[in-house]
Amino acid sequence: MNLFLKFAASIAATAWVGAAEAQGIPVIDVANLVQTVQQVMNDITKINNQVQQITRLQAQLNSMNGSRNLGKVFNNPALMNYVPAKAYTQFNALDASGYAGLTSTAKTLRDAGMVYNCMDLSAGTRRSCQARLAQPYQQKGMIQDAMAAAAGRLSQIQSLMGQINATTDQKSVQEIQARIGAESALLGHEMSQLQMLQGLADSEERIERSRDRERQYEMLSRTGKVSTYLP
Repeated sequence: MNLFLKFAASIAATAWVGAAEAQGIPVIDVANLVQTVQQVMNDITKINNQVQQITRLQAQLNSMNGSRNLGKVFNNPALMNYVPAKAYTQFNALDASGYAGLTSTAKTLRDAGMVYNCMDLSAGTRRSCQARLAQPYQQKGMIQDAMAAAAGRLSQIQSLMGQINATTDQKSVQEIQARIGAESALLGHEMSQLQMLQGLADSEERIERSRDRERQYEMLSRTGKVSTYLP
């Protein structure tokens, strides 16, 4: 800028000399010319700053637009719907099949603590007996599977949080934050399902106690010899 000012002053001086020789009087205001040149240079600087600001804003806008396809990063499909949507069917399976209606996890738990499995009873009576004995294991197995999957989802959320620290792209950060929000909502939903599952199991237990009382009342209402009703 200083060189430009010196150049402008030189031009002004030359013009003044030429004018003085031609007319005998000065016709150019050097100070005003230098001030004008200075104003032009300031305007150019402002324009350059504005261009740089626009360029930065455009880069920021570009970083916020478009998809980064991070909706599926660190996504494990096995963690989806780990509480069965129709969990009640697994309890009903016990009534229909007895021991054979246990899930894999529940069967492992039942086998580990089994003392008696009603095998000395007739088919229909055996299924009913097995269902009553297996019900707590079915409940525990389903909750155990769900809690293991919930731990996996928490690990997934932690991985996503780490991904935020690994990127400086604002749109990527926004997508990951949205994904964490979705994961948290899903986790809350699954926890609600677990609570409903617990309520279902409690209901099944109350129904079974009611059945036992019903059988007792039915036996008390019978007439005749006890030997008549023995198998």
